[in-house]
Amino acid sequence: MVKKTILAIFLIAILVTASAYVVYSQFYNSPSSSPSNSPSTGSPSSSGDSLTSSNSPSSSDDKSSDSKVDSIVDGADLVVDMPESLKRIVVLDGNLAEMLCYMGLQDSIVGRTDAQCPPQLLNVRSVGEAAYAMSVEATLELKPDLIIADSLLTYDMGGSYTQLKAAGIPIYISQPPTTAQNPLQMTPEELYNDPTGIDIVCSVMQDLATVVGNKERVDEFVTWAQSYNKLVKDRVAALSREQQTLSFVEWYFSPYHTTLDLKLYQAGGINIAENSSLASLTLTPEEVVMQNPSVIIELISSPTYDIADFIKI
Repeated sequence: MVKKTILAIFLIAILVTASAYVVYSQFYNSPSSSPSNSPSTGSPSSSGDSLTSSNSPSSSDDKSSDSKVDSIVDGADLVVDMPESLKRIVVLDGNLAEMLCYMGLQDSIVGRTDAQCPPQLLNVRSVGEAAYAMSVEATLELKPDLIIADSLLTYDMGGSYTQLKAAGIPIYISQPPTTAQNPLQMTPEELYNDPTGIDIVCSVMQDLATVVGNKERVDEFVTWAQSYNKLVKDRVAALSREQQTLSFVEWYFSPYHTTLDLKLYQAGGINIAENSSLASLTLTPEEVVMQNPSVIIELISSPTYDIADFIKI
């Protein structure tokens, strides 16, 4: 019972650090590098947990020594002409905003979205709920040197993205390569090598460093994070099927909704809906009771990082 409890704690900790893109029930490709190394490609998603610390730089001054490029291909395979100045950045994703703050860019961020706003950006002007629901007019008023967004901004290529590009504002899209995978059809080696949420975060931060600089601080974070990432992966890989925890993961936006996400298995869990042919589905209360999971995990969020929101849910 004690081992089950400890495993459940590990499970929850890993899931909280998962990529926000999991909501769309997509799974990540295996990296070509060894598990102990951070992947060199890919994109985020990250956590509701803050990556920022009291030791993070308070300005973007220390990124000035990093080499810059004139143009770069972003996560959506679009060529981005980089501006000479990065004094005014609008970031249209809470996870990316959090990473930029850790990298010392918080003083350069003049616009953000409501979703998962890091605490130090609460006084920064919001231009909308998220990249898919943002105000072009409000963004243009901020006169940004660069817009950094997730792939949601490109879903309507004839809408906000096109209008912002027409205004001559460089836009960098961070987007992970994805493919649907059934964990039951993967070998233990494939599961081990598949990127975890930490792998994705590290990869995105390395990509962002090519855009905004501060590579040294990113490398320091990657080394630290990957040491724990490998530790957890090695321990989980040593578990037998009987030692894994039968779990029900419920998404907060829809009762009894779950997804066959690899992160649950990477944390040592077993999904009660793993035999479904669907990657994302809604169960009935009776189906959950019949499976009798040892752990029920609620994935929730708070736009203002208010613990009262979590307690209430």
